[in-house]
Amino acid sequence: MKQSKIEKGNWDKHWKIITFFLGAYETLQKEQFKLYQQLIDGDLKKNARFVEFGAGTGWLSQKIAEKYGAKGLLIDSSKEAKTFFQNHNSSPLLHYKRMDAFKFKQKNNSDLVFSDGLIEHFVGEKQKKLVLIHKNAAKPKGKIILMVPRKSKRYQLV
Repeated sequence: MKQSKIEKGNWDKHWKIITFFLGAYETLQKEQFKLYQQLIDGDLKKNARFVEFGAGTGWLSQKIAEKYGAKGLLIDSSKEAKTFFQNHNSSPLLHYKRMDAFKFKQKNNSDLVFSDGLIEHFVGEKQKKLVLIHKNAAKPKGKIILMVPRKSKRYQLV
């Protein structure tokens, strides 16, 4: 199966044009956040720590920080995604680090570790390694959420 330019890693181009689709993007993210609330309500306390890999615009992390008072570290390799985040977020609870998730070394310090639409871009050993990075970042009783979008017309549009 042939990969698209986005799947090959042209994430800067993807995030640079997101402002043109911001309304639709935020509508989808609001629905996604409802699902996250179902998964983490009662588990995430004020001052909890979380990590989001493949954070993109950071919208989900921003909502998690606002609702739960949790402190988040957002990891993404895209310069444009980080720029978008810096221009649209002012939460002191969030820190955005531009880096390759495979270079993440922190261990056992997060109450929640998640990614939304990241692991499906990798296969085989790289995908296994990425799942292990999520696991290693979580505290022993921390929660890990790996969201994988279902191929659909809505997904393809976004």
